[in-house]
Amino acid sequence: MQERVYFDRDIELGQEIIDGTEKFYLNKEVIKDDDVGLSAKQKFESKLKVSLSRMLSQKYQNIIILFGAGASVVPTSNINPRPDPKYGKVVSMLANDVLNQLKGTKYYTLNRLAELIKYPTEEFIDSGKINDKIFNLEKFISELQMAVALKNNPRTKLAKSLEKIKEIITENVKYGGTSSKFKHAQLLNLMNARINREQKLCVVTTNYDTVIEDQAIDTGFLVIDGFNYSRFPEFDDDLFEWNFVKSVPFVSTNELIYKDKVLDLLKIHGSIDWFQRNGKIIRAKNGENTNRVMIFPSSNKYMQSYQDPYFELMSRFQSKLKQPNTLLLTVGFSFSDNHIAQMIIQALKHNTSLNCLVTDYNISPQNNENFDELVKLKDKLGTIAFLGKSLNSQDSLVKYLGENDDENR
Repeated sequence: MQERVYFDRDIELGQEIIDGTEKFYLNKEVIKDDDVGLSAKQKFESKLKVSLSRMLSQKYQNIIILFGAGASVVPTSNINPRPDPKYGKVVSMLANDVLNQLKGTKYYTLNRLAELIKYPTEEFIDSGKINDKIFNLEKFISELQMAVALKNNPRTKLAKSLEKIKEIITENVKYGGTSSKFKHAQLLNLMNARINREQKLCVVTTNYDTVIEDQAIDTGFLVIDGFNYSRFPEFDDDLFEWNFVKSVPFVSTNELIYKDKVLDLLKIHGSIDWFQRNGKIIRAKNGENTNRVMIFPSSNKYMQSYQDPYFELMSRFQSKLKQPNTLLLTVGFSFSDNHIAQMIIQALKHNTSLNCLVTDYNISPQNNENFDELVKLKDKLGTIAFLGKSLNSQDSLVKYLGENDDENR
């Protein structure tokens, strides 16, 4: 079956493997070798490079990178594309961890919880594993949260089971970002080279892990994440207004030198190392799970995003999307978070100088209304393109986004 690799308003490129032989397609027509020595693969790659160049070679005043859950996923090997469980996990993997770890006398099993909260009773466990076509972890947690709120007693077995689920999710994002398997640093360097030094790269993420900041710091970036530089860093939204500059040495001038490789990091769903303490939000290595500042998977994420500090972070993201001459690059973001997806879609409709490149391992998702709306919008606007490549695979999207990097130096 043909797999879409790239498409925009004017062109669609695809490929498939038939009996061990690669076939390449342009607008659903097979690309053939020609008489002057160019192979079908070379022609395909040339078309892809030209198409990406049209969007990426522009001189953007602002660049925003939105990292979704898929950006932390690492394939098991070059041969096996399944996610390595030591790193980022997709929701179905988290659901299976909950199924396997929610045991003992202190907690209800997943099946028993489903009965108690009257979650649809259709069998969602098949051969000891979650059937993710039936079971929706976000919906399940939402209904469990409502049931716990009605009881209004954190000591009940129901409440303890909910906290255990949150703990399981939390434990799954403690891997950090020092592994060479992550390619975030390469991507940050590529995008930073495309903007003027006076501008800060803006990085937005829904992920709780510390991969982005770990990778950024290791490659020499100064990361502004909204926390001050005290011994016990506290959240201060005003820090995003600042940049790092110095006077020109030994010269009488009002000109300033801007520090290179400075980025704003907006963690709009919180972070594994954020905690509530004495009425303040702090960043720390350790703390109580119940005090973590994280929006856990649930269908009421939209409501939680209006609380502090999420509201300030979301507002800044929205403001960035309104700025002229802006590129939004999404990496591993599925557009299933409705409040974020619709904010992006509305920004694309109203900001005619906002360009958007959507990158993910799958650019033909099923049953995703927001993604479908984005695809329809690309024909009307001509400012949206899709690239079917993931970040941390051997055939990383970095390879494709870096094709024209020399032109931007």
